[in-house]
Amino acid sequence: MLQSDEAADTYRTLAQTLSAEGLDWIVEQVSREIAFGKLASRQPDKEERKLSRDLFSATEEFTPQERLLMLLEGIEQAVVETAGMQRVVLSIVGATKAQVLFGPPSPEGIEYRFGEREARAIGENAERLKTLLAEIRGEILRGT
Repeated sequence: MLQSDEAADTYRTLAQTLSAEGLDWIVEQVSREIAFGKLASRQPDKEERKLSRDLFSATEEFTPQERLLMLLEGIEQAVVETAGMQRVVLSIVGATKAQVLFGPPSPEGIEYRFGEREARAIGENAERLKTLLAEIRGEILRGT
C-alpha cells in the first residue's frame, strides 16, 4: 500500500510533469475538486444535539492517496478517453482517408491533425498508459 508521504510525493511529481508538458489544466481541475473536499456525515456534537439528532453533512479533506487517485482519473479521462474519441471520429470518416483537424489553428499556426496511422499510435500509447495507471491505482488501493 502506498503510504501518505509517498502518495503526496507522487502527486507532486505527476502534477509537475503534467504542467511541464502543457497539461496543467488537468492539475487545475483536480485541484479545484480537491479544494471542495469530500462530503461526509457526522453525528451532531453535544451543542448541536439540542437542535437536532439527525446526522449532519460536513466536508473533510481528501487523503493523499485519494488525491492521487483523483489525479490519475483526470489523466485517464484527458488522455486515454481522448484517444478513444479519436478512434471513433476516424471510424466515422475513415473510409475517406481524410485527416481530422481538432480545434481552430493556434495563434502560433500549429494545427493538430491526425490520420489513421497517428490515431493507431496514439491508441497504443493510450492503452499502455491505461495499464500503468491501473497498476498505480492497484498499488494505492492494496491494503485499504
